[in-house]
Amino acid sequence: MNPLLVGAILTTYVAILSLVVGVVPSNRMRAVIYSIPIPMSLLSLLGPELVQPNVILGLLVNASFFWIIAAGDRKRFPRWLSTIAATGGYVGTSWLLSHYLSPPLIVATGVSLLIWFGLLPLIRRVVVNRVAEVAPIGPRRLVIVFLTATGAVSIAGILGPFVVTFPYTGITMALTYPGSTVPFARSFWLNGIPPLLAYGIGLVAASNAGLPTWVAVLTGLGCWFATTGVVALVQRPRGAAPARESS
Repeated sequence: MNPLLVGAILTTYVAILSLVVGVVPSNRMRAVIYSIPIPMSLLSLLGPELVQPNVILGLLVNASFFWIIAAGDRKRFPRWLSTIAATGGYVGTSWLLSHYLSPPLIVATGVSLLIWFGLLPLIRRVVVNRVAEVAPIGPRRLVIVFLTATGAVSIAGILGPFVVTFPYTGITMALTYPGSTVPFARSFWLNGIPPLLAYGIGLVAASNAGLPTWVAVLTGLGCWFATTGVVALVQRPRGAAPARESS
């Protein structure tokens, strides 16, 4: 993969993403938009050797990126400090997992689902009563995204398959939300992670079955769309009570 080319493509995608998110008033819809696996699909097509079961675990490491920044916001840490800490945590965890843990598909799937379901009650108890404020991304911030994307691809030897799930949209989230990111982090875990896990499982399963990478990507996208629909049905309000914006 050419790091500069990948950086330019992902920066363009992030710019469009930030514009779309800026006009969406719902945390739930923002989480769905952020979870659209365009970066994963692109990097999987450009580096099919990176499509491994660790990609699935990388999605949960990705989610931890949001929570580190959200925790920093709760503690009133500077956002740049939280973003550096989250990035360092992602890279460090990815290095450890990619060098010391190479689980088969069924193990990676089981562990990921166990962690997601296990933390679900705790995440649901996070109190959020408002929609997170959004600010547009300017040219200076897009430069940061470009450098991050270029750097991530450049150290693919360290990140391995985790370069595919590197939180490009997570960095966008950190730059786009001037206030607390807690509402988004909560909504992403509830509404964004299930479709992404379905995408990763479908992608890796199809790849392991010997299908061409483009077919594996389409399989993953089909799983993402199907799971997004299921999550929307489960999350829809019941009765006459209004839907909670924060979920």
